[in-house]
Amino acid sequence: MANQGAGGGRGKVVVIGGGIAGSYIAKTLQFHGNLTLIDPKEYLEIPWASLRGMVEPTFAERSLIEHKDYLTGSRLIVSNAIDISDSEVLTSEGRLVPYDYLVIATGHGDPLPKSRAERLKQYQAGKINPNPKQS
Repeated sequence: MANQGAGGGRGKVVVIGGGIAGSYIAKTLQFHGNLTLIDPKEYLEIPWASLRGMVEPTFAERSLIEHKDYLTGSRLIVSNAIDISDSEVLTSEGRLVPYDYLVIATGHGDPLPKSRAERLKQYQAGKINPNPKQS
């Protein structure tokens, strides 16, 4: 990132969405700017591992990764992004997050628990639907 933000320092990068694409981009860019990941969940779920996790719940522990475990050089905001302007993202809690660069990687919106622990409980209880929209 050769360009610098308005303050002359490292540019402010905001990534909306913590799925595979958003998490990969955030991990890649975290030391190249002041990076913020906005995601409604505290974790990344490896989607292609969910079927195995349904029959082997202990496998789910390896397929649910806390964002904070791989984003050591950035900030995480656990919230939904509800509005975007030319320079800021508004979260559902009313927080304005300024940016110089914005990546929108929201994918699709499955109704998943906010915390990794809650998601693991679903696996352990056998209450995982691989396609939550068809519940």
